Amino acid sequence: MVNGFLVCAPATAEFTTPGSIFDHHCSRCRQRVMLATSGQKILKEKPALVIICAKCYLTDESLLADADIRPAGPIEQMLDDLFRRRPNPFLRRN
Repeated sequence: MVNGFLVCAPATAEFTTPGSIFDHHCSRCRQRVMLATSGQKILKEKPALVIICAKCYLTDESLLADADIRPAGPIEQMLDDLFRRRPNPFLRRN
């Protein structure tokens, strides 16, 4: 039984926030994903969450039908992440 999903942006997203990490993969397509600080915090609190990229999540209608979508962290933290966004340094890695 799945305890929920943590929906993540791909590591190739145009923007990221300071403190984001890129060492996780989508459980479905295996592409590398980005975890912002809010996602890292919720994953520590709930390690049974299944990591899935936004594309896989949005294209699987069975997941969307039963969706109970919540933010990964407090709205204030997510807004702070949004306002501190910067170009994604992962895109410049070899």
